[in-house]
Order: sequence, then C-alpha cells, then structure tokens
Amino acid sequence: MKRIRQGLLFFVFIVSIALVVQPAISEAKDFHSKIFADLAREAKKSVVYVFVGANLFSDSPVITGAGAGFFVGDDGLIVTADHIIKAGGTEVGVTLFTKEKFKAKIVARRSDIDLAILKIEGDTKGKVYPLKLGDSDKVEDGDIVMAIGHPMSFLWSITVGVISGRRMNEEKEYLQTDTAINFGNSGSPLLNLEGEVIGIVSGIAQGAQNISLAIPSNVVRDMFDQGPDRK
Repeated sequence: MKRIRQGLLFFVFIVSIALVVQPAISEAKDFHSKIFADLAREAKKSVVYVFVGANLFSDSPVITGAGAGFFVGDDGLIVTADHIIKAGGTEVGVTLFTKEKFKAKIVARRSDIDLAILKIEGDTKGKVYPLKLGDSDKVEDGDIVMAIGHPMSFLWSITVGVISGRRMNEEKEYLQTDTAINFGNSGSPLLNLEGEVIGIVSGIAQGAQNISLAIPSNVVRDMFDQGPDRK
C-alpha cells in the first residue's frame, strides 16, 4: 500500500511539472516567433531590390545582374554587394518594398571588399527606412541572425540561422552563417535580434549546403569613415 501511495505521489509530481513546464515552453516559442515576425515586418521596408543592365525602365529591359541592398542613413544611401554592379550594364535600378522603381547612381565602389554604395535618383521623402549598423566585433558563434533578400527572384524572402564562425578568404575576414542563402541574396543585410546589420551577404560556398559568407558590418563602417573612392 505504501508503494502504491508513493507511486501515486510521484505521478502527481510529474504531472504537476508537466503542467507548469509545457505552458512555459509554449510561451517561449510564441515569444521568439513574435520577435522574428516583428523584426521581419520592420526590416523589410529597409531592403531594396537592386538590378543592373540596359533599358531598365523600358518595355524591354535587359537585366544582367540583380540582388539586394538596404538603406543606411537618412540621406537615402544604399549598401549592396559590388559584384552585382560588376555584372555589367549602363543603368542601375532599385525597387522599394512599396514596389516603386527608381534609377540609382553609383556613389562609391570597393571591389576589393565587394561593397558598393548607391543613391536613388528622385524624390524618396518618406520612403527611406535606414537600418542601423551593429558592431560585428561583438558577434559570437551561435548568435541567431536573419537575412532578407531576393533568392531566386522570390522577393523579400526571410531566412533565419546562426553565426557558424569567422573565416578568412583571400586575407579578408567573413562571418560564416548557416542561414539559407541563394542566388539573389547577395547584398542582403544579415540582422541580429535587435534589428542591427552585423553582416552583408557576399556569397555561398560552392558545392556545400548552408555555408555562406557575409562581410562584417564594421567593414562597411570603415568604408564610410575612410571616404571611399567616388564614382
């Protein structure tokens, strides 16, 4: 009888823990889900679709390269990956989240670090939502990150992953991430959970899965501070 009573007490104890823990787990999942949803909703407005080529605003555009970019600062400057611009063409265009299209000019290029800065030509009052550059030196392995871009022409797509490490490639440091990255993600901002840009998507490891490289945000900050060569 004593054993039965002990067994019943143990069962009640386990059930009590389950009743307490399960709602907590559910609340934690809802909390993190809301963080991602809120972050994506706000950051999407800051991301643009960048395309280069010829006759871009005609009925027969010729697009030679495309990717993503994002606003930094209230003056409408856009950071993107230089290899998008390097694809060639006589014109650069930008599509905002509102689907409005604008011509853009190249303000600066640094092919050695795969960065370019653009500026929209036209009235963008009330349409610029800049992202804040975070401190990439504070990024740690395992940090959760989000990328917003246009993989395979699926515009303004959200992918989430973690920082996998730091890697050197051609004497340059990159942030490695397992965030799903595909063609069209180049120039996408890599965001931390505070909504700060800690990296700019530059490329993927050919022949591998879930190995992508991003330029640290402090490299972008240095480019602005040093006064890059202007075009």
